[in-house]
Amino acid sequence: MVAQAAVDSRALGRRLGDTHFADALARGLRQLGQDVVTCRYGAHETATSRFDDVSLAIRGRHPIAPSPGKLNVLWVISHPETIDAAEFDGFDLVFAASERWSADMSERSGRPVIPLLQATEMGPLPSGVPVAERSPEALFVGKRDEDRERPLVLQAVAAGIPLAVHGPGWEGLPSGVWRSEYVPNDQLPGLYRRHGVILADHWPDMAGHGFIANRVFDALAAGARVISDDVLGIEDALGSRVSVCRDQQEIRESFTRRPAPRSESEEEREAHRFAEAHSFRARATTLVAAVSTALGEKC
Repeated sequence: MVAQAAVDSRALGRRLGDTHFADALARGLRQLGQDVVTCRYGAHETATSRFDDVSLAIRGRHPIAPSPGKLNVLWVISHPETIDAAEFDGFDLVFAASERWSADMSERSGRPVIPLLQATEMGPLPSGVPVAERSPEALFVGKRDEDRERPLVLQAVAAGIPLAVHGPGWEGLPSGVWRSEYVPNDQLPGLYRRHGVILADHWPDMAGHGFIANRVFDALAAGARVISDDVLGIEDALGSRVSVCRDQQEIRESFTRRPAPRSESEEEREAHRFAEAHSFRARATTLVAAVSTALGEKC
């Protein structure tokens, strides 16, 4: 199987979320015994690609063409406003990281679009993690630039909650709020576990069409609570540990609201169940089963 993500093939691409997403999915597939090669956007047709049985395209910012002579799988994980049903042509299976958008596009395209939410590679809480001793600050990890104003973070600052922000473009924050320009991906699990509340925002089209970012899954797998902007269906999909907030007052109320106290073992069990149910291995299991069925039907 070849899995490609629509991300920049230059050095910057190593920092982008879709690159980490593709690598995490590849690891999940390999855990199931699959041979996987990951390719950047536009680099999937190589001399050895003729040996691949399946091409899995992870659709982020840019469209990806199907590969001739293979079983082609498309997984739409973001930027739904840029996608037309005609893009599905040539793909044998189409998945999308939104229940609502999958249903809508199934109706519009006349073919099945299978819901498959984003995932987490965050392992469950290690035994004995002192949840009660976590940082009192909410955490946000992500860049700010001309394309992403990140209003949720600015509202959190205005709400006056204690906040730690990591990522480029935040130089104008109040003193002490901005902590670093970049957190290596392998250090994110530890950072998430040190905070009890995570801020998670979304591109407007993702929010409007119910695409839940994998940052939300990471936070819940780490045992944290999530303050999110208004994403269609997010509370129904992921439960009470996600609070949708639309302004600074709601952010302040959500941050200060504390869930009913539970034992450390209860926290650990819940985080473990979530991490297992929404792991990349779980998503890989769904993909492999669907591909096996499709290959059988082609024979």
